[in-house]
Amino acid sequence: MVIKDKIIVVTGGTGSFGSVMAKRLYELGASEVRIFSRNSKTEWDGDIRDQSALMRVMKGADFAIHAAALKDVHYCEANPAEAIEVNVYGSLNILTSAKEAGLERVVFISSDKACFPMGTMGITKALMERMVLSECRQSDSPVCTIVRFGNLMGSAGTVIPLFVKLAKEGAELTVTNPEMSRFMMTIDDAVALALIALEYGENGDILV
Repeated sequence: MVIKDKIIVVTGGTGSFGSVMAKRLYELGASEVRIFSRNSKTEWDGDIRDQSALMRVMKGADFAIHAAALKDVHYCEANPAEAIEVNVYGSLNILTSAKEAGLERVVFISSDKACFPMGTMGITKALMERMVLSECRQSDSPVCTIVRFGNLMGSAGTVIPLFVKLAKEGAELTVTNPEMSRFMMTIDDAVALALIALEYGENGDILV
């Protein structure tokens, strides 16, 4: 197992996915898991727009799993400049810091919305993917892989908690378009996919 005895940085590590991922990394024998996270609803310890903070957390690490992002669709539509700063330039900061710190591997968490994007969140994720694919071709780059998630069932800000709330209130379930498809996955499935990318992914791979 490539994870055993490694130091791993998890951005967004206090979120629904990141917290489960951090626990799983310890179970698999990681020597240290460094959580770099800003919860939008609370205070924060680290922001991926802060290059100097990223350099400190990356120093001496082996791998990184980059899950920090602005994912709320409505927020991204209302604040597109911030979505670009976090999802695109913040991800570039991750890769730049990983290069300078000499990390071996970085897994970037993307979204199914990056495929034929229609809104700001999907567009910024698609741009993030293209930036990673361009930058990872450099000789000093760590091995970079991208993982596209669908809707994580039960995670904050996703549709299932909303449906549960509406059902408890006896309200009609809000569906934007009955014809649209949603790709659902559990958080455990998402963690397993990211671990496959970390263990077996090759430079420039996109795992769906």
